[in-house]
Amino acid sequence: MKINFFPALISISIIYFLFTKNSCIAQYTKLFDFNSPIAANPYGELLSDGANLYGMTCFGGANDSGTIFKIKPDGSGYTVLYNLSGVMGGNPFGSLISDGTFLYGMTKNGGEFNNGVIFKILPDGTGFDTLFNFSGINGSQPRGTLISQGNFFYGTTYTGGVNNYGTIFKIRSDGTGFSKLFDFSNTDGANPHCLISDGVFLYGVTNAGGIGGTCPDGCGVIFKIKTDGTSYTQLHNFSGAADGGKPQFSSLHSDGIYLYGLTRDGGTQNGGIIYKIKNDGTNFTTLYNFNTDGIFPTGSLISDGNFLYGLTSGDNSGLCPGSGCGVIFKIKPDGSSFLTLYNFTGFADSATPYGSLISSGTILFGMTSEGGTNNKGTIFKFGITSDIYEYNTLSIDKIFPNPSNSQINIELKENIEELNIINVLGDSILKENIVSKITTIDVSDIRNGIYIVRIKTSKSIYSKLIIIQH
Repeated sequence: MKINFFPALISISIIYFLFTKNSCIAQYTKLFDFNSPIAANPYGELLSDGANLYGMTCFGGANDSGTIFKIKPDGSGYTVLYNLSGVMGGNPFGSLISDGTFLYGMTKNGGEFNNGVIFKILPDGTGFDTLFNFSGINGSQPRGTLISQGNFFYGTTYTGGVNNYGTIFKIRSDGTGFSKLFDFSNTDGANPHCLISDGVFLYGVTNAGGIGGTCPDGCGVIFKIKTDGTSYTQLHNFSGAADGGKPQFSSLHSDGIYLYGLTRDGGTQNGGIIYKIKNDGTNFTTLYNFNTDGIFPTGSLISDGNFLYGLTSGDNSGLCPGSGCGVIFKIKPDGSSFLTLYNFTGFADSATPYGSLISSGTILFGMTSEGGTNNKGTIFKFGITSDIYEYNTLSIDKIFPNPSNSQINIELKENIEELNIINVLGDSILKENIVSKITTIDVSDIRNGIYIVRIKTSKSIYSKLIIIQH
């Protein structure tokens, strides 16, 4: 009898994706679904004080101008601390910081001149105060997060300034001492995002501007500037090609030697890249070109000392329409061991993150701007454990025959410690502890279907889809 495996092969692509790309699906938990009357569409990251997570939404709330909220790390106790509106500021595109007493943030719109504000608020929702109103010439539409150094906060505005391409500024926490440090002029960058500091220099990226490249309005730059506003230096001009382009909602991560970042566009597949560069502008290196394992990365990278973690706003999984719903990923700082940890699936799950992750021990927390039950975004957490660090796909000649009707043979170059056969629902069908490089497994009692063989060795964790057909 001739067996037609075509339907099975279609299922293989789906199940391979679910098991190898979402191997950690049990580690993902959606904590909260945003809803327009309460809050909607966050474009930033969370802030933790150990007991609560704090964040902002760009829309929703009593005035549909965004909100400031808190929630407990287990998803309980969601509370709107403040409904933004009008002269008090509106539509934040960024995150909060804390000085131990107040929370500080910025809004893109609202304020006296409708160009955005800097504000502070107590963690219980009282004491809201507008510290500064952007007027346009001193900056407008800040999209990002303040950083604190010494007696000042430092930040950027996306537009405004003398040339309307954005500014870098500093201000004291009481709202005094505002000073514009730099006006972008397009050729040196335009539309800056968040900053980081090494104590002497501020480092950042712009979404546009720069010299040359394939982008009509410029592909963006990496820059540094001293905290007194002197010594502005372009470290790299993105071309929009192999070196990426258009970093979005993005800051940099530093390990003291290299700066690490993301671009939304460019790369060999035009899905964005992960890169590193020394803080003097030398040794720019593309670490990863996004393609099938997520596209259009946004936000910033974070590190656990071993891996860098980040988010993309799209993917090529086919689980979401258009450009996809995005992924959580990790990669080593040398560009090796890239792994998609989780694929967002849209409605009732989560979709399209535009901020960054934060970490608390072995837990990552983040937000998505869309998806969820109400399609207004979500708050989620994701557990990272040693059990999910290395997944590699076994080549077909290491596990055979496939399809199999009675037994499967496995041949590796390292000792197998544990073998697990898992069905499409994630249930373990057969589990054995083995100390051997070569083994044979009896599958004659396992019903027909598609399964994943998961093999743990002393060096790694491997996986391979198999078909059992008696």
